[in-house]
Order: sequence, then structure tokens, then C-alpha cells
Amino acid sequence: KISCDVPKDFMSALNKNRKAKSNFEKFSPSDKKRYYMWINIAKKKETKDRRIKESIELLSKNKELGLK
Repeated sequence: KISCDVPKDFMSALNKNRKAKSNFEKFSPSDKKRYYMWINIAKKKETKDRRIKESIELLSKNKELGLK
């Protein structure tokens, strides 16, 4: 089962980028969960860190996950 828990590293990165955070807060709960699950499914720390970075970049551009 994939965890839908909020990744702490992701929230920390999100809090450092006002634009990304503002855009993320406008997303539906299901869109937010998609981000959480994509980050949580990563097995390696390097993968998780890369996904967090990509997430912040997408959110800064107000793009949903999977719509690069």
C-alpha cells in the first residue's frame, strides 16, 4: 500500500517557495494526494529528493503532476 501521508521533506521545501505553496494550496485534495504518493513511493533518498525538487518546480509553474 502506498502511503498518502504528507512527506515532511516536501512540506519543508514547499514552505520555502511561496509561489509553489500558494499554487499547491489551490489544488484539490486528490491532486495533493497524487503528489504525496509519488514522493512516498520512492525507495531511495536520492529519488525522493529529486521528486521533491521536481514537484516544487512544477508547482511554481502551477502545473499538476504528470502534466509537465
